[in-house]
Amino acid sequence: AEVFGIEEEAFLPVGMPRLDGFLDEQTISDFRKEFYQEYPDLKGKKLILFAPTFRGGGQKTAHYNYSWLDLKKIYEFCGDEYIFLIKMHPFVVREPVEIPEEYQDRIIDFAMYPNINDLFYITDLLVTDYSSNIFEYSLMRRPMMFFAYDKIQYSFSRGFHRDYEESAPGKVCYTFAEFLDAFRRKDFEFEKVEEYVKRHFDFIDSGASDRVIDWLVLGKLPEDVRAGLERVKEENARRRALDFLPEGCKRTELGVLKEGETL
Repeated sequence: AEVFGIEEEAFLPVGMPRLDGFLDEQTISDFRKEFYQEYPDLKGKKLILFAPTFRGGGQKTAHYNYSWLDLKKIYEFCGDEYIFLIKMHPFVVREPVEIPEEYQDRIIDFAMYPNINDLFYITDLLVTDYSSNIFEYSLMRRPMMFFAYDKIQYSFSRGFHRDYEESAPGKVCYTFAEFLDAFRRKDFEFEKVEEYVKRHFDFIDSGASDRVIDWLVLGKLPEDVRAGLERVKEENARRRALDFLPEGCKRTELGVLKEGETL
């Protein structure tokens, strides 16, 4: 409601239907088995998924500044323990990251992998910036980090609808040095993930599609939900009726008139 500027009573808290199978244990188990059969060299490694959003005004102008990444230092940090997977936004795939051949056993370009949500099943740490992928990944209850080297520029060009630092469910870093230092110290501020899930999800189950059908298509809205929406509607109506004009003033179609003024 806040983002789209639509009244709260127009929204129903059904959950996210596309995530109905996301937390299914059998689905996760089957995917992991198939994934490591396809990528056997990654088995036994801790996987870091770097998945930032794009910069620019849209698909035609989308880009990402790879110069902020020091691949040599990332490679050295990974050692024999980590693999660094880079999954760029689909808008940026025409400008792939250039990974030197000597680094490609630890830093791998996964830009063309079809579904990022599937990769969450095998990811141990998600690194992003301003992407909405944190909603889905938070349900994995695993740590996240945020590399926001251009937060000020991004806030002016694309904007945030809430305070970035307060809402990010993990450690926020603004320079590559901070980014690498947090890695080394495993300073992920992991406690923020559970707080984020509690704040953003009313339902964490596989029933969102059923709720859409029952509540919207069949009109079987639960009484507690209906009552809650009515309360929101009444509160919004009360707020719209409030008038903070000074005493003696009145509102007209052409503006506000002070006491004694006429059109």
